[in-house]
Amino acid sequence: MAGEDINGEFSSFTQVGACNATVFFNAANMAIAAHKLSVPAPGTAKDGQTCLTTRSFALIDQDQSDNVTTEYLTTGNGQTAQDTAANRGSLGGAATLFNGSDNGLLDLFVDPALGCSPWEVPNLADGGAPAPGLPLDELQAAAWAGRQGSGPSALVPLNDPMTVDGNGNVSTDKTNTYRSLVDMPSLPAGESPAAYCADMEKIQGSRLQQDVNLLVKGSSPQPDAASNLFTFMAMRLQQSFMNLNCGSFGMNNDVSTSADGNGVVVAACFAAQVGPVTPGQGNPMAGTATCPATVSDPSPSTSPGATQGQGHGGQGHHPSPSGMSRPQVQNYWHQHHHG
Repeated sequence: MAGEDINGEFSSFTQVGACNATVFFNAANMAIAAHKLSVPAPGTAKDGQTCLTTRSFALIDQDQSDNVTTEYLTTGNGQTAQDTAANRGSLGGAATLFNGSDNGLLDLFVDPALGCSPWEVPNLADGGAPAPGLPLDELQAAAWAGRQGSGPSALVPLNDPMTVDGNGNVSTDKTNTYRSLVDMPSLPAGESPAAYCADMEKIQGSRLQQDVNLLVKGSSPQPDAASNLFTFMAMRLQQSFMNLNCGSFGMNNDVSTSADGNGVVVAACFAAQVGPVTPGQGNPMAGTATCPATVSDPSPSTSPGATQGQGHGGQGHHPSPSGMSRPQVQNYWHQHHHG
């Protein structure tokens, strides 16, 4: 979807695209209500807590549920195709493209790190190989919202940068239009912008620190931006606070980061300290409320003593990994090479 004519004004929805989404979700929800479609539970993570969904405040960013899980192949001569077994065979040496935030972040990175599994169905484009998808993520998030251990359900807020109008003003019509594309109820359901910011900051900051020993072992969706999954998500949380303008509600950005000489985030500091719940060394910056701070990081990109500070609540070196760099939207892709 390039944009929507709302109240006579063309307003871009940026990277989101949908075709008959509301019809699909209405049919799926009718099937669920008739017990013809069974939605699996998210499960329990290695930390003993409920596995995350795309509406978990421990995962969301400033523009939740707006990235697909589809991966693509691209060659040096400009050829592009879906990442399937057949295409990998015919496009030897092609790089893989994917969006490393929201749905892809959950299904391809966070779930494996936490010992969880996304809901998958046969991919007809890839010979029936199981694959996750945005519709599956959203149906599961909606079906299990409010269940024991799931916490409050994050729904697209009015201050989502993607749903404000062309002048940067909040838009109920635009927010509801986007919500309808991802199986969310219309406003006033959900949190106020201030409550959304507060829940994101508190819940996500706590879960990241609790799961640090699991997340630091996970690969970063954007290695040239953050050294591992833990620092990536801390950077993303820091940037989300700013992109949602949460400071205007009288709260402080709880997370700050440090980058090495190459601009790669290698450390995260939290004002509200929470201990890890799984065995391991924990956050190297535990006890440090504000970055910058010198950190010894095993990442090859890290040069000892080469940290560059991103102060508490300050602007980082990178746009949000979800692609949000206002007023323009940037595609944030990570490339892998197949042999």
